[in-house]
Amino acid sequence: MDKFLTTGIAANFLNGCLIGVDNTITGVCTLNSPAPGAIAFAKSWEKVESAGLERVSTSILILPKEAAEQASQIESVILVDNPRLAFAQLLAEYFQPRPSHTITESARLGDNVKIGENVT
Repeated sequence: MDKFLTTGIAANFLNGCLIGVDNTITGVCTLNSPAPGAIAFAKSWEKVESAGLERVSTSILILPKEAAEQASQIESVILVDNPRLAFAQLLAEYFQPRPSHTITESARLGDNVKIGENVT
């Protein structure tokens, strides 16, 4: 993760509603392999129950707005219209490796070479 990310920042980025604690997001996970502080999504509250509420309660979940009543059972929840899309958008923005804009020391450059901005 390139940028410091909290559930509040994520909720704002996703135009979602944060329910619960504004926690730091430490990574990503799935409902089948939950991890404390990591973020996952579920298409419905029934999927959360199927995964085991006690197993996922310390993960951060992106859930549909229809799960607002149950959301307080999880420490941090972001409610959105489309959880799968929101999760994909969050991954693309915050969890994709970014190229470093550097030139390796072993590179050989000719005389009078100019290197442009953002070159890797």
